[in-house]
Amino acid sequence: MAPEKDEEKGKELRFGVNARAFSYLGWLVQNTSLGRTENEVARHVLAETLSKMSGENYRDRP
Repeated sequence: MAPEKDEEKGKELRFGVNARAFSYLGWLVQNTSLGRTENEVARHVLAETLSKMSGENYRDRP
């Protein structure tokens, strides 16, 4: 089996959100299928947002 390329490995991030954002993540847990925990939902939302930004070449915008 070939070793994973460094860019394919997941990297851990740790950060906090304010109470309102955490509450909204909880609402998303209860009312969507984005994840079973606030952390899973936050990870999903961040990954989707970054993927979309990358696909749109966001960093190349003026």
